[in-house]
Amino acid sequence: MERMEGLMRGLRLSQAEMKGVKLSGEDPRKGKNVEPQAIGKLMLEKQAHPGAIENALGPIWCPMKGIDCKDLGDNVFLFTFKQEGGWKKAVENGPWMFEKELLVMEEYDPAKKLEEYLFSHILIWVRVYRLPLGKMNPATGTLIRDRVGEYVEMDRLEKCMVVGKCLRVKVRKCLAEPLMRGTMVEVDEKGKTIWCPMEYEYLPDFSFICGIISHIDKGCSIRLKRGEEPQFGKWLKWVPPKKVNPFGAQRSWSDSRGRRNYLQGSNESKMGSDGPAWRRTTSDNVSGGKSSDGGEKDVISPLKLTLKGSEAEKRGAQMNGGGKSASKSLNF
Repeated sequence: MERMEGLMRGLRLSQAEMKGVKLSGEDPRKGKNVEPQAIGKLMLEKQAHPGAIENALGPIWCPMKGIDCKDLGDNVFLFTFKQEGGWKKAVENGPWMFEKELLVMEEYDPAKKLEEYLFSHILIWVRVYRLPLGKMNPATGTLIRDRVGEYVEMDRLEKCMVVGKCLRVKVRKCLAEPLMRGTMVEVDEKGKTIWCPMEYEYLPDFSFICGIISHIDKGCSIRLKRGEEPQFGKWLKWVPPKKVNPFGAQRSWSDSRGRRNYLQGSNESKMGSDGPAWRRTTSDNVSGGKSSDGGEKDVISPLKLTLKGSEAEKRGAQMNGGGKSASKSLNF
């Protein structure tokens, strides 16, 4: 594109070229049910396939109807959302990742040229810690917003207070500026100041050397001196705590043959259930679940053993003419 602009400077336009074309100001989609759209750029060196992006992000943004993804070149894509809430998720939430790389989303403006989209900001939630409880309010959030980025919103307010472990502020963060690791806060009229560290929710990969999101250490132009420690680190990333199941159950897995197994339960039983390990008898455990001739033994439950014993008892009673006692033995 820059080469074309350079050629244009030396061209003498003809009358037909000077006449040009006047574009209509009317939108041909006006009055129609237009599906919302957004434009995004994937910060990936190799070219991504739009179909793969549709399959990965479609179920998240529009779980019922999906999305359409059109390749505009240079890893820039036009997204069409087939559900009303999909646009809001994609544009107003985030940050979004595909193949561990950042996807920067912007609102689609039909009057803009492709070159006018900058893809320079992302929306991200910032957590500010160690603030006095009485200072967790919209006024404090407003003061901090100018230090981190452009203020967007805060947690839901109750009686003008946001008391909690931290103050959560949603900002529009510039990708060209280093991350704020925290800020000094003056907490009283005497000038007492405290250090309030920050964490970023779902923070993409960034350089630990310069703190800029758009690249990692390998691509950073700054080099550390011998013995010098990085000024940034993974401690800036807020990681959601793992959910603990009160019943102690854990996820299951399946092997390549589709056989399903379960991890240990809360009682450290090696069987699939947290209940008594009744699936194999003592002799099975000793012989490794094999018969004396080397073949596999059938696994028999207590119910089958009871039924077998009842059937044998019934046959014996019938041979002795005791049909009534046999019927009683089945009432277990």
